[in-house]
Amino acid sequence: MVKAMTDVLSTLELPLLERLRSQLRSLSPAERRVADTILRDPLGIIHMSVSELATLAETSAATVVRLCTSIGLRGYQELKITNSTTCPSDRSC
Repeated sequence: MVKAMTDVLSTLELPLLERLRSQLRSLSPAERRVADTILRDPLGIIHMSVSELATLAETSAATVVRLCTSIGLRGYQELKITNSTTCPSDRSC
Protein backbone atom coordinates (compact mmCIF):
# COMPACT_ATOMS: atom_id res chain seq x y z
CA MET A 1 0.00 0.00 0.00
CA VAL A 2 2.78 2.44 0.89
CA LYS A 3 4.69 1.62 -2.31
CA ALA A 4 1.57 2.17 -4.41
CA MET A 5 0.97 5.55 -2.77
CA THR A 6 4.62 6.51 -3.30
CA ASP A 7 4.33 5.57 -6.99
CA VAL A 8 1.22 7.72 -7.38
CA LEU A 9 2.82 10.70 -5.64
CA SER A 10 6.00 10.48 -7.71
CA THR A 11 3.90 10.26 -10.89
CA LEU A 12 1.99 13.42 -9.92
CA GLU A 13 5.27 15.34 -9.90
CA LEU A 14 5.83 14.63 -13.61
CA PRO A 15 4.69 17.11 -16.28
CA LEU A 16 1.37 16.10 -17.83
CA LEU A 17 2.67 14.63 -21.09
CA GLU A 18 5.37 12.62 -19.31
CA ARG A 19 2.74 11.40 -16.85
CA LEU A 20 0.59 10.18 -19.76
CA ARG A 21 3.54 8.45 -21.45
CA SER A 22 4.63 6.77 -18.22
CA GLN A 23 1.18 5.30 -17.59
CA LEU A 24 0.23 4.20 -21.12
CA ARG A 25 0.74 0.50 -20.39
CA SER A 26 -1.52 0.57 -17.33
CA LEU A 27 -4.43 2.26 -19.12
CA SER A 28 -7.42 0.49 -20.62
CA PRO A 29 -7.52 0.41 -24.45
CA ALA A 30 -10.12 3.21 -24.52
CA GLU A 31 -8.13 5.36 -22.09
CA ARG A 32 -5.01 4.70 -24.16
CA ARG A 33 -6.77 6.06 -27.27
CA VAL A 34 -7.55 9.25 -25.35
CA ALA A 35 -3.95 9.51 -24.12
CA ASP A 36 -2.62 8.91 -27.64
CA THR A 37 -4.92 11.62 -29.00
CA ILE A 38 -3.65 14.08 -26.39
CA LEU A 39 -0.02 13.14 -27.03
CA ARG A 40 -0.43 13.61 -30.80
CA ASP A 41 -1.77 17.16 -30.42
CA PRO A 42 -1.39 18.48 -26.88
CA LEU A 43 -2.19 22.05 -27.85
CA GLY A 44 -5.24 21.02 -29.83
CA ILE A 45 -7.15 19.78 -26.79
CA ILE A 46 -6.98 23.13 -25.00
CA HIS A 47 -10.01 24.43 -26.90
CA MET A 48 -11.88 21.10 -27.15
CA SER A 49 -14.81 20.06 -25.05
CA VAL A 50 -14.73 16.69 -23.33
CA SER A 51 -17.20 15.41 -25.93
CA GLU A 52 -15.05 16.60 -28.82
CA LEU A 53 -11.96 14.85 -27.42
CA ALA A 54 -14.01 11.70 -26.81
CA THR A 55 -15.26 11.72 -30.39
CA LEU A 56 -11.75 12.26 -31.75
CA ALA A 57 -10.47 9.35 -29.62
CA GLU A 58 -13.46 7.20 -30.59
CA THR A 59 -14.60 6.73 -27.01
CA SER A 60 -16.99 8.27 -24.48
CA ALA A 61 -16.78 11.44 -22.40
CA ALA A 62 -16.82 9.23 -19.29
CA THR A 63 -13.64 7.52 -20.51
CA VAL A 64 -11.93 10.89 -20.95
CA VAL A 65 -12.81 11.83 -17.36
CA ARG A 66 -11.74 8.38 -16.13
CA LEU A 67 -8.34 8.89 -17.80
CA CYS A 68 -8.00 12.24 -16.05
CA THR A 69 -8.67 10.74 -12.64
CA SER A 70 -6.40 7.77 -13.31
CA ILE A 71 -3.45 10.15 -13.83
CA GLY A 72 -4.23 12.07 -10.63
CA LEU A 73 -6.36 14.93 -11.92
CA ARG A 74 -9.84 15.88 -10.71
CA GLY A 75 -11.33 15.95 -14.19
CA TYR A 76 -11.09 17.17 -17.75
CA GLN A 77 -11.01 20.87 -16.87
CA GLU A 78 -7.94 20.30 -14.69
CA LEU A 79 -6.30 18.37 -17.54
CA LYS A 80 -6.82 21.34 -19.87
CA ILE A 81 -5.50 23.82 -17.29
CA THR A 82 -2.49 21.66 -16.46
CA ASN A 83 -1.79 21.13 -20.15
CA SER A 84 -2.03 24.84 -20.98
CA THR A 85 0.39 25.77 -18.19
CA THR A 86 2.96 23.09 -19.03
CA CYS A 87 2.58 23.41 -22.80
CA PRO A 88 2.27 27.13 -23.67
CA SER A 89 0.96 27.86 -27.15
CA ASP A 90 4.04 29.85 -28.14
CA ARG A 91 6.32 26.78 -28.06
CA SER A 92 6.06 23.10 -28.87
CA CYS A 93 5.65 20.61 -26.05
